[in-house]
Amino acid sequence: SGFALGGSAMLTNYPAGDGALRLTDATSGQAGYTIDKQSFVSTQGFSISFEFFSYGTTTTPPADGFSVFLVDANGTTPGNGFSIGAVGGSLGYAQRDAEPGVTKGYLGIGIDEYGNYGIASEGKTGGYPGRTTLLPNAVSLRGPYNSADASRTTGYAYLAGSNILPFNLAVGTSPTNQGSRVTDPNSPDYRKAYINVIPVTTNGSIVYKVTIRIQNGQSVTTAVNNVLVT
Repeated sequence: SGFALGGSAMLTNYPAGDGALRLTDATSGQAGYTIDKQSFVSTQGFSISFEFFSYGTTTTPPADGFSVFLVDANGTTPGNGFSIGAVGGSLGYAQRDAEPGVTKGYLGIGIDEYGNYGIASEGKTGGYPGRTTLLPNAVSLRGPYNSADASRTTGYAYLAGSNILPFNLAVGTSPTNQGSRVTDPNSPDYRKAYINVIPVTTNGSIVYKVTIRIQNGQSVTTAVNNVLVT
């Protein structure tokens, strides 16, 4: 396939023949990832959508969430110089105190259930303006690593993001069929993300216009709207 799995990530087979990618189970301190082996030139941008389902928790609010990230593909192929970022509120993208962030990270989109990704905690740089407490059920953008820091414990600064969304990103409990994802948009437990990273030219330079929408049931909420990322 065109994707590599790492950390605690795995492909499930339940229900049989209709499994899914599972990044972590309900155990603390885990980080799983999948990364596309095929690179693309940065002037192309991308648009993706995917269903997601987060259930089972030992914390209130549930912890932690997941990220969708871009990295510099030059020398960072799976198994050759690539390492996932820190666990917990860093969502596998940013640093966490002395734990390094993802290798050559460029943009990290955090789908944050617990609320640590979008605030200046655990050694992260910057956060939602004026927010000093957890920012749960939010979507936040963090920027690139610090190329001058070989330890990868600086950079990944907060760029922009939503305030608390009017619904939970995690559904809290598993359905009767343990771990089977909800695929019916009529269900209040249905979740889907729509991510657009579109290149535009501003003052002669290419920047990216980022829009992120989250669907819960039949309702779609714009969490990040046309934020420019250089």
